[in-house]
Amino acid sequence: MGRQPGEPRPAAGRDRPGGARAGFARLKPQLAVGPDRIPAPEGALCFSARPETGLAILPDFAAGAWDLAGHAEAYCCFIERFSPLAAAPPPSGALALSLRLLLVHSYRQVLLRDPRLPADALPAGWPGHAARKLFAQAYCTLSDAADSHVGAVFEAESGGLSTASTAITNRRRLLEAIAGH
Repeated sequence: MGRQPGEPRPAAGRDRPGGARAGFARLKPQLAVGPDRIPAPEGALCFSARPETGLAILPDFAAGAWDLAGHAEAYCCFIERFSPLAAAPPPSGALALSLRLLLVHSYRQVLLRDPRLPADALPAGWPGHAARKLFAQAYCTLSDAADSHVGAVFEAESGGLSTASTAITNRRRLLEAIAGH
């Protein structure tokens, strides 16, 4: 059913498809605010802005505009679920690869819904930071065994898959820095 004459168009926020999922928060029927790291939903009029004053109230503004409690809960669930991986000895072979795939999938599910607001807008003790570090630690813990399994078992048309590349090395260095290794 289409929009009736005189009815306002939905804003690029919680009620517009993709708005909330993309990180936008609806402030009024035709006004939404969102991070500048992603493109706005189709049909949205966009402006670029930064706070000039009032940084002290930014966390309260963010808490009122976004469901930060829901995002925090998702990060806490991720931490609870995957903390044992970072502390345990790494499993081998297929189990390491399966766990790494599950880790990446689970982290992406949480991360892709998070508006990833600036640190100044987040409440103290934001669990997203701990989840990011845990992700990096667990990924690094699982990678040697997972990559060895991939190289030993999987094949491309040209033969076995390589477990070494510039992309793999760069990803590993970045994650090791995040993990504090």
